Amino acid sequence: MLSWLIIGGVIVLAFLLVKYKEVRHRFGLIAFLAIFLFFVFTIRQVYTSYHLDLKTASGVLSAGRVYLSWLGGVLHTMVRISGYTIHQEWGFNFTNSTLP
Repeated sequence: MLSWLIIGGVIVLAFLLVKYKEVRHRFGLIAFLAIFLFFVFTIRQVYTSYHLDLKTASGVLSAGRVYLSWLGGVLHTMVRISGYTIHQEWGFNFTNSTLP
């Protein structure tokens, strides 16, 4: 069922991309598609990893909590990686260099 929704969304988006000629409209649609695909694939990944039950209201609420917790963990990891990268010394190391 989910794959049919994705295929239908891609077909509709392809039609819209052909229809809209201006760059800003295309950029907006591409950005929307990227965000939509991100959420579809991450929700599917969390659903299959945690074996969530979406047939009851409490199961949907539990799945929402698990997804938001997972998303928060991903964002926290991205912040840690970015901070580590920023604090690296990216200049040249002249201690082992033979240049004068």
